[in-house]
Amino acid sequence: MQSSAERVQVPEETTCTRCGSVLSESQDRETTTEGILCRPCSNNRRSELQRLVEEQSWDVNYPMALLGALLGGATGVLAWWCITVWSNFAFGAVAILIGLAVGKGATFLAGDKRSRGLQVMSLGVAGTAYFYATYLVNRTFVQQALAKGGREVALSFLPNPVLFYRVVSLNLDVLDVLFLGIVLYEAWKLTAPRQLR
Repeated sequence: MQSSAERVQVPEETTCTRCGSVLSESQDRETTTEGILCRPCSNNRRSELQRLVEEQSWDVNYPMALLGALLGGATGVLAWWCITVWSNFAFGAVAILIGLAVGKGATFLAGDKRSRGLQVMSLGVAGTAYFYATYLVNRTFVQQALAKGGREVALSFLPNPVLFYRVVSLNLDVLDVLFLGIVLYEAWKLTAPRQLR
């Protein structure tokens, strides 16, 4: 039989996850993803996070970021164009890969840096890649239509601006504008500086 002293439960002590100090009931504390922190440790954590947020925009290697964005854009363009050629159908939603690949490529080769400059650069690359991919997709269908009509015409991969505009503007509709917006949004969002939480 247990004595009454053995049955009494002692309240568990609350300790700071970082420094291990025992926190009294009235002591100021903060609950974070790390656990419960005393006020000094919480302030230190906040300062560390603030420093990390500020450092993400320092010393950005823009040439490498541009290379990453261009490689990502090229990957997205090829993916959309190859899927179109393979399926014989233009899946506009696949174009969203362009924005994702541009943003990921820019941040990856920049050493996970993020800045407003990277965002602007990624917008330019993603927009250019989207229109070039649209050209390639439309080019595929134009050449197929001309071949059915008995005219074998090979449109250039690097056309003059007038031909480029004419081919890109074929069948341009609201969905194309929507997909372009999503592509640009993804490129902008993925290179945006992280915020302090």
